[in-house]
Amino acid sequence: MLRHRRKKKKMPMPDCAISRLSTLQRKLHRFGLSSHHARNTMRLKDRWIIINSWLHARQVIIRYHNARRRRAKRHPGAPTGEGDPELVCSVESKMTMDEISEMLHDDLAKLSIEHKRLNRRFVKNFKKRSLESLKILALNNNQCYRSKSRLRTVVQNLPKNLEELYLCWNGMDASICDALANRVAVLQNLATVRLCGNPIKSRGLASLLGGGCSSFQHISHLDLSDCDIGDDDAAHQLAEFLSNSKTSLKSLTLKMNGIGTEGAKIISKGLVTSQHLRALNLQCNEIDDDGVEALMTALSAEHSALEELDLSANAIRDIGATAIARSLHKTKLKRLFLNHNFIGDEGIEHIAKKALDGRAGANKLQELSACSNFIGDKSVTCLSDALRSNQTLHRLMLTGNKRIGRRSVSTFEKCLLVNKTLFSLEILEDTYDNHLVNEKLDFYLKRNFVFQHCIGNDLPIATLPLLVGRVERADALFSLVQLRPELFQY
Repeated sequence: MLRHRRKKKKMPMPDCAISRLSTLQRKLHRFGLSSHHARNTMRLKDRWIIINSWLHARQVIIRYHNARRRRAKRHPGAPTGEGDPELVCSVESKMTMDEISEMLHDDLAKLSIEHKRLNRRFVKNFKKRSLESLKILALNNNQCYRSKSRLRTVVQNLPKNLEELYLCWNGMDASICDALANRVAVLQNLATVRLCGNPIKSRGLASLLGGGCSSFQHISHLDLSDCDIGDDDAAHQLAEFLSNSKTSLKSLTLKMNGIGTEGAKIISKGLVTSQHLRALNLQCNEIDDDGVEALMTALSAEHSALEELDLSANAIRDIGATAIARSLHKTKLKRLFLNHNFIGDEGIEHIAKKALDGRAGANKLQELSACSNFIGDKSVTCLSDALRSNQTLHRLMLTGNKRIGRRSVSTFEKCLLVNKTLFSLEILEDTYDNHLVNEKLDFYLKRNFVFQHCIGNDLPIATLPLLVGRVERADALFSLVQLRPELFQY
């Protein structure tokens, strides 16, 4: 017969012990410590301390408070650590929402919650607290598809001094967009908004950006990646928002929105008169040669001030690259990204001859990236010939083009004998080939780096090791500048 063991009855905890444990637990929650962790970390005055047990945590808190009291006696009027506006609350994924809601206090500067589900207790505490010191709020991927009303309540009670807001992959619908637009109109310090992965579509975008007096006019950085914008009415709303003279938007990201040729043509109409936009990201869309031509025609306008354009992972071919080369010297672009397209030797040759060649005309392009295309050694020769007279390009990335061989290394080596502005060059993909490129071209690239960052800016030569950083031959370059300065002069 099986004998059943008697379960020992747990002795009830005394009331005094319960009160002490609850007091200690509140203190630990105040410093961001979870009671479910056998080993955790606690941040005390910009220091991370490993906590091994509850007793150790209690000793650490007592030492911290004693040191704070001694410091207050020595320096009366100095900050004691409580209410520090620089206190950052970083929430770990293992913590429950009840523990997170207990951590909310008015001195938080940053609050980040990811992969959780907003419960009623958190929403109630968030609505109750003023959170005047909160500058950054990130609520990403928090399973808000079933609890949209709670997310709407959080959006309606955003802190007044908020500067950065991240609400990615939360299933925001048009009603939440309406609440966000009404609240953002009051938040005049808000500069960055990211709404990635939310099916906003045209109706939600009309709430955010529509109308002549949009509440997003004071926003500087806006990210609308993967929001199902497409070529419909949403593109017209974006064009109207960009063409508004009161809009102060500087950076706009529209990745993975299914924007095609028609959408690019519509958005280009807003870029003609956009005076504040500096960066536009159109990665992973369906823009072809006609859409690129419309964009470059808009950027050639007098009032356009765009400096960075990312057209990676689209359907651009040699005809689109030719349109870029024809209009690039008329624009104010400094950084151009054409990665993962279908550009061949013909398109790169036109860019090299008409846009990069210093003899063809003035241009301001400082960075060009054409990785993972169909570029070969023929286009590399044209690029090296154009770079001989170029005085603006600093970075050139050509990795992922399998048609480029090791012969291009010697071609660029001859080019860098004359060029003194290019200091970052990536050609080959393989590890061994990269090592070979670094061995042959490293000296010339570091020489140009020294000239651009040290001699070109009238800085003393003694600052060279600090500028070069992790360069292995920094001492050799330093001695070379002293012995043969004629190598670093035009």
